[in-house]
Amino acid sequence: SLDSPPAVTISANPTICPGKSAIMCANVTSGIQPYTYSWSSTGQTTSCITVMPTSSTSYSVLVTDVIGCTGTGSGSVTLYPAVFVSAISSQLICNGDSTHLSANASNGTTPYTWSWTASGSITNPAQQNPWAHPHVTTTFIVTVTDADGCTADSTVLVNVQTIPNGSFDWVTGKISCDGISYDFRDNLS
Repeated sequence: SLDSPPAVTISANPTICPGKSAIMCANVTSGIQPYTYSWSSTGQTTSCITVMPTSSTSYSVLVTDVIGCTGTGSGSVTLYPAVFVSAISSQLICNGDSTHLSANASNGTTPYTWSWTASGSITNPAQQNPWAHPHVTTTFIVTVTDADGCTADSTVLVNVQTIPNGSFDWVTGKISCDGISYDFRDNLS
């Protein structure tokens, strides 16, 4: 009937990853249009709102129709557990050497999948702890994704040291390393 108050339902009660957003919409099935909306937890006045909660949160909306009748609806957004990743922050190798990149994940929902950047110099970028073969100093980024699709990133800096250019002249007894010369003398006679 025309004097029925607005009947309100919330169209989405999603579960999302921390740091992501969700859309909540108020659906009204009775009352007289146009409607006004007032979301209690955000103060927004539209039929749909975008929220990014930091913990599982309930949202309610008060809907008022054109003749002043009201109805309320509520819904909630639940957060999956956050996934965390830690990696060895920096490593030092000589040019031509390899290094074992290492990362660990915690929290979230297992199993985890791994993705390392700079894959051209990594043996298997989908492994948790792959071997890397950089020829220049490189920052590697590891992204872990848990079974719920939540992600976390960490970085590893691999400093590549160049091998000095050196030579030794057997005739003069001189050694040169990166342009610096040293004399060696036989003091045994």
